[in-house]
Amino acid sequence: MDGAHARRVPEIDDQGLTQSRGAGPRGSGAVAMQGQTMAFVHPLARGAKVWTAKGHDDREQRILVIVTTIPLDPGQRGYKKSLVEKLSRAAREHLADSKDAESFMLINRLRDWNLPEP
Repeated sequence: MDGAHARRVPEIDDQGLTQSRGAGPRGSGAVAMQGQTMAFVHPLARGAKVWTAKGHDDREQRILVIVTTIPLDPGQRGYKKSLVEKLSRAAREHLADSKDAESFMLINRLRDWNLPEP
């Protein structure tokens, strides 16, 4: 990627935040109660955790990071827009109900990334 289109990735720190959670029960609900906190649970999510990102101005923002095995890039084999939209909609609903974080991002498991050989 050339410099004109590159974006600065915020620094991420998970100290003192919620523990990572697995996908949990495969029910249709988007959230599950765990103690006093609500965890994001969805059949398409393999895990979710709230992380704190620090921006250019040192302002912190809490981000719900959702790990999934579904292809997220339209160029990937097996990509289904409806599944990505379903998972995104569930994440937005969870954020509206829980106030755990201000935004969310969907990522694939690291082992599913197609990285070039060194």
